[in-house]
Amino acid sequence: MRFRTLLLRTVRDIDKLAHDVIPRHPTLRPHDRVLHHFRFIQPLLPRDEDDLTPLHYYDSAIQLARHASREPTEAEFDIGMRAAYDISRVLKECRMEMLQGSNATLDSIVTEQKPT
Repeated sequence: MRFRTLLLRTVRDIDKLAHDVIPRHPTLRPHDRVLHHFRFIQPLLPRDEDDLTPLHYYDSAIQLARHASREPTEAEFDIGMRAAYDISRVLKECRMEMLQGSNATLDSIVTEQKPT
């Protein structure tokens, strides 16, 4: 299995979700660390007992996938994919909250404009 390729593919997926939540999120540059690139979503992410977010674990896994001369181990791959899943889940939840908030606002505007 090509762990490196699978891990690196997740960067674009997470970047798209980040742009859905933060439309002015910076453009992805190929050699930026993901910790730096996704710095604006970091406050949205939960912290563990070591005060680290999934973004920290994800950054480590992506750095390893990009720069190591060997394929990531299965354990390293699992850590990276779990972090990618956690980041994606939080971004999808934020997106859903934004859409629900937009619908509630639209509903209240429509209700206010109805003649009585």
